[in-house]
Amino acid sequence: MSISINDALEYARDLTERIRVLAIDDPERKALEGELEEYRTEIRLAANRGRPLDALRRDLEHIAERVASFESERIIAPFAATSFSVNDPEAYSIPINTAIDANNADTLATLRQRRAELERAIAMIVADSETSG
Repeated sequence: MSISINDALEYARDLTERIRVLAIDDPERKALEGELEEYRTEIRLAANRGRPLDALRRDLEHIAERVASFESERIIAPFAATSFSVNDPEAYSIPINTAIDANNADTLATLRQRRAELERAIAMIVADSETSG
């Protein structure tokens, strides 16, 4: 994809403006929102492909660390709670972990999407370097 940044921004603004004037339940709005998200993904991919491979790998490592930090927030029931809950040893931790998961869901989804985009860009850069070198 070869496109100037000004053209890319203009196209995104145009789509955003068209979306803004449509009703929330309008099917055309849903289609335009999907188109805008796909366009943003492609623009991010093009931008990532222009970045150094080491920078992309560092970003990927950072995302892995952030995901791991969110996963480490989940709790394991303390022994006392486990011993009192013979029938359901996780009864203590389930509501807490459910709340933690709900609180972090949007951020984790964004991180996972970003990770997929970075992995795709890295794979494309590596494939390009193998075919050209």
